[in-house]
Amino acid sequence: MHSSWRRNLPAKNNSYSLKIIIFLPRKGLSAMGGYLNWKTYLIFAALIIVGASLYYSHRLALSLADAERRNVVQLVEGLKTQSLSTDPLAIRYASSIVEENKSIPLLVVDEGGRILDFKSIDTIRANRDSRDLLRVLE
Repeated sequence: MHSSWRRNLPAKNNSYSLKIIIFLPRKGLSAMGGYLNWKTYLIFAALIIVGASLYYSHRLALSLADAERRNVVQLVEGLKTQSLSTDPLAIRYASSIVEENKSIPLLVVDEGGRILDFKSIDTIRANRDSRDLLRVLE
């Protein structure tokens, strides 16, 4: 037995009596206090930070995907207007949409598969071998 427990035990005698010893936690600590130390709280805080980071990253990725989808739809509508419209103002507006595009890669090819124009693509690679760009698209 631990030495501090011996102090609480009465001296031995020859009588046959039942003695009950109650172990109480130290003052100021609850029964759960021994199990939850600073490392446990640190792990909980780390899990909360990781969870919040994952949630925020997911929401940010959804927001960026939605914005990119809208930009692609706007670019496609601009290209359709440019090719089908006869109104000079509509063509000028659609051309400005296509020209202002800086983030969506765009290749303009003819019926034979030759690249006529490109936007937002690595110019060194495109100038070196235009067939390489077409292979990437396939």
